[in-house]
Amino acid sequence: MLNAIVAFRLVIGRVDTKLKLSQNRSAVDRRRVVAALREEDTADASATADWMQRYAGEG
Repeated sequence: MLNAIVAFRLVIGRVDTKLKLSQNRSAVDRRRVVAALREEDTADASATADWMQRYAGEG
């Protein structure tokens, strides 16, 4: 089995992203999500809330 393992390099030419930040929800729902994320008081939750406010129209 070990003879079947091969090494390779992969050159990344481009990275595409898609933000899923409750844009399909109402403004009231998005504000509630942002508030709930802020209450979690973690760096990840706070960063997600920041992204939502910036890019999902809650800024």
